Amino acid sequence: MVVELKKSIDAGKVFFGIRQSLKNSGRLKRTYIPSDAREETIEMLKKNKIEFDVLEVSKEEAAQKLELDFLCEVFGMRK
Repeated sequence: MVVELKKSIDAGKVFFGIRQSLKNSGRLKRTYIPSDAREETIEMLKKNKIEFDVLEVSKEEAAQKLELDFLCEVFGMRK
């Protein structure tokens, strides 16, 4: 999943964070969260009926593997 997410980031097809994902929920194809995402983030996604997949890595590992200089809990891929 991380490889697919990296390709989408490079193509500019990812919404970063819970706010952007909620704001653009109609344009989401898939949503990913790291394994150590906060419970309130998970509840917000469920409340807004956004399905998500859990990555097998933590926020720090995701940032490192995706070559990001920030931590992120929600990655929303555009359609």
